[in-house]
Amino acid sequence: MAYEAIDPQPEEVAPRLARLDLVLDDLLIPVRAGVAARRTATAHHPRAYSGWRDYGERVAALRDGLVPRAWSAAEEEGVCLTVHPEGRLAIMTAVGTSGTGTADDVTTRRSRGKVTEKIVGVNAQLELELHYAQPEPALRNAKTPTWVLLVCVEGDEVRSELSLAEHIDEDGYIDRWVDRIPLPVIRLNDLLDDEGPDEPPADADFDVPEL
Repeated sequence: MAYEAIDPQPEEVAPRLARLDLVLDDLLIPVRAGVAARRTATAHHPRAYSGWRDYGERVAALRDGLVPRAWSAAEEEGVCLTVHPEGRLAIMTAVGTSGTGTADDVTTRRSRGKVTEKIVGVNAQLELELHYAQPEPALRNAKTPTWVLLVCVEGDEVRSELSLAEHIDEDGYIDRWVDRIPLPVIRLNDLLDDEGPDEPPADADFDVPEL
């Protein structure tokens, strides 16, 4: 089933991201880095290689852009986070289903572990308003809202969104969101040159497992 991307203009997204102390390139550069990293996989690499490369470069590029602005890198039992300097929010990243970047429902493509379950539970407890108000001081460290940078590659489209998780189902998939911020669509033909394999291996939806 094909889903129609929202594909907002940058000026439509910028005010929503500004409330989170983010600009569009803070997110699109990591998405591009991950997709480009997939292209380094050949038929002779392990099947999971492209997924590991995508995830790793996405996380690294996100931190490369934000840590110089006093954000910090953290890892909670296998979940890689990038944390706002005042504890206003944290960002993790995952592969999303076909609804990513569209008006349709979206879930994480792979089930998550107990750590993500705790993270999503914190988001639900905070009952944040959509104005992204800063949590009370007592909540900033112990209860930081965590947003998910979701990415989905289908055909020539790379769709992505930054979304605040609200619920994780009994099978470990994040399936409900407080808010979703769709990002402009990236076209593979505009992003990638002609070198490397035309298609990533079949497991390119790989997410790093939680320990």
